[in-house]
Amino acid sequence: MENTWWLSKATEIQNYADANMAHQFYEAIKAVYGPKSHSTHPVCTKDGITLIKDKKDILSRWAEHLQELLNQDNAVDQSIADQLPQLPIISELDTISSIEEISAGANNLINNKAPGPDGTPAEIFKYGGNLVLQRLHSFISNAWAIFFPHNGKMLI
Repeated sequence: MENTWWLSKATEIQNYADANMAHQFYEAIKAVYGPKSHSTHPVCTKDGITLIKDKKDILSRWAEHLQELLNQDNAVDQSIADQLPQLPIISELDTISSIEEISAGANNLINNKAPGPDGTPAEIFKYGGNLVLQRLHSFISNAWAIFFPHNGKMLI
């Protein structure tokens, strides 16, 4: 009897696969394998001797562990940072890029590369012409003014 059920179920699943009926195929597979088990995994107590099996107690133990792990006093001597050598200030880095600099940067972009997260290929900036470069310069200038509102100067 069990063998008959398996043969029937296998035939049903194969028919769904042959007919490209993906939803029915996966539903039939889930019926065979059953629902996913959502078991909890026991953890040890702080002393490492006893296993905790209750879900609430497991979460409490994890909270205790992370509290101890993440909230420790910093044993680093902060005066060490004062001993680091100071590099000279490069004031040119505080100025907004000129349209010529943006144009030179766009011309140095490499063709046929995958676009970034915004989906804009490099060729748009490279071959887009003056209007695209002016819009890009305007965007960068506005962003610079938002992030560095003190006359384009970074405050340290």
